[in-house]
Amino acid sequence: MDLTRRNLLVGVSAAAAQACCTPITETACRTAAAPGCVALAPGAPPPAPIPGVGLVATRCEVFAWDEVQRATPTVYLPTSEAELRTLFQHVPPDRRVTVRGGGQAMDSQSLNTDLIFLMDHECFQWIGEPYRTDDGFRVDAGAGAKWWDIVAKVGRYGLMPQSFVTAPSATIGGTVSSDCVSRMSCIVGKEGMQVVKLTIVLPDGSVTECSRNDCDLEKAALFNAVIGGFGYLGCLTRLTIDLVVARSNPGVICDYPCVETFATVNGPGVNWDTILRALHSKAKHARASYNHSVASHRGKRVLGVDVNPKPPEWTALSMSSFLTGSGLSANLLEQRYVDKQPLRPYPGGVYQANNSFPPGAEVLNTWWPTLVDLALNFAPAGDFIDDLFGWGFFLGNSSIPAREEAKRQGNRLNITQQSFALPAGTTLDDVDTRAMHRFMELVEARLHAADIQPIAIDFLYIPSDEFLMSASHGLISFVVTLSFTELNRKNQFSPELVGMLHALSADCRSLGGRVHLVKGVYADSGDLRVMYGDAARAFRKLKKKYDPHGILRNEFFERVFEA
Repeated sequence: MDLTRRNLLVGVSAAAAQACCTPITETACRTAAAPGCVALAPGAPPPAPIPGVGLVATRCEVFAWDEVQRATPTVYLPTSEAELRTLFQHVPPDRRVTVRGGGQAMDSQSLNTDLIFLMDHECFQWIGEPYRTDDGFRVDAGAGAKWWDIVAKVGRYGLMPQSFVTAPSATIGGTVSSDCVSRMSCIVGKEGMQVVKLTIVLPDGSVTECSRNDCDLEKAALFNAVIGGFGYLGCLTRLTIDLVVARSNPGVICDYPCVETFATVNGPGVNWDTILRALHSKAKHARASYNHSVASHRGKRVLGVDVNPKPPEWTALSMSSFLTGSGLSANLLEQRYVDKQPLRPYPGGVYQANNSFPPGAEVLNTWWPTLVDLALNFAPAGDFIDDLFGWGFFLGNSSIPAREEAKRQGNRLNITQQSFALPAGTTLDDVDTRAMHRFMELVEARLHAADIQPIAIDFLYIPSDEFLMSASHGLISFVVTLSFTELNRKNQFSPELVGMLHALSADCRSLGGRVHLVKGVYADSGDLRVMYGDAARAFRKLKKKYDPHGILRNEFFERVFEA
């Protein structure tokens, strides 16, 4: 056996991970993440129900995805839109409500110490059959539908959502309310760009339907504020989204497509100007291919009438970076849907739902970062074919079993991410890498100074959008996401990590960027007010219009904007 340094390091890492982890199935990945509620012990204070509402109220502890942010509210589980309307109509002006879906929010966006309306009942989890319009393929779904189930439904037809997150139990209503980013965002923009129509219950109990490019200016403004508005204006109940062709025979129920990855490795000491320009160039090329593919499927109303239509050349584009002893590396990932074929899994099992290595590495990073640091010198390059669900939901597939293993060891594994959007130019045709280049210099310096090892650093190139509280509002940007793990944090992450993220948030502001509000947000409220300035003021005007009593609140907005 050729015992090279790489074989030794990867072998030791795999052995350590295997020793501390057990595999889980894809089904377990989808169902293991409950909405983050824990029943209280006997003798705890009783719930504080809404007067005049004859619905069951319970009191329990709820927590964010990081398992650090927590609250103990009174929880209602409406079983119909009519019950949801009744709840809103009876909320006294002095009570505060937060809408909560799959419990996957990374910060306190879905936490509140007073009232929570939990959109987890099956009446909000329905998913319609995909259909064809003059503008392409679409699907309707309840706001409580989980992304794993949506992909499972439409993927059988050779169709896929244009953009979806990597957390299988996240709900479409929750992620649209956050205007999330994904690996597809380099090409199609953030998640809100695929939304065609939405239905929302407003704080007074009325129901409103808004559409993309709505002719009613008030509804158009509401549409752009609800997407990315974190449930601060109302509660989504129904959505219609665009789909993209992912297989050569869309409309025929058969095998799920696979995902092909082409990985290009740039070792430590990467030239940031060169690699960022490459990311921009590939995004531009992929966007042109995508738009051509979408245009070719317009004008036909019946599923299954095309003869071998061509899916987009590339569907996802991102870049993963790792901080090693030799500096930052960069692994450029181009990915697309392909017809079912033999798998050639991405090394390390990153895109395998039942592989124990990725979750083992997350746990390992908290107590032996040096070993992980060395192993990350060897990112895989080449061409790979992976299972759709393993690739689609790799974050949930690794983080859920990692947490379960940490619990078996008597620990709590806390995971957090923070994203920063840096200006990338004024048009999609040209690119300016200076702000992102400088920011990455600061990231590397601050990580070393704090002696902190992130799990990964991910990059996207994101077109601008019109959603008010989106970090991409009027801003073409490079978005960088830093991911971290720590053990046994109850109320806050380590002062070193929190202090470093606050410093990077200030750096981001000084470079003309914005902190992405969807992830964890550790930033001074003054920096955030500067970043979101005019958009935040316009959002507050809509808040006064649709929620004059301020019934809809959450701990997140109150903390980060000192509302």
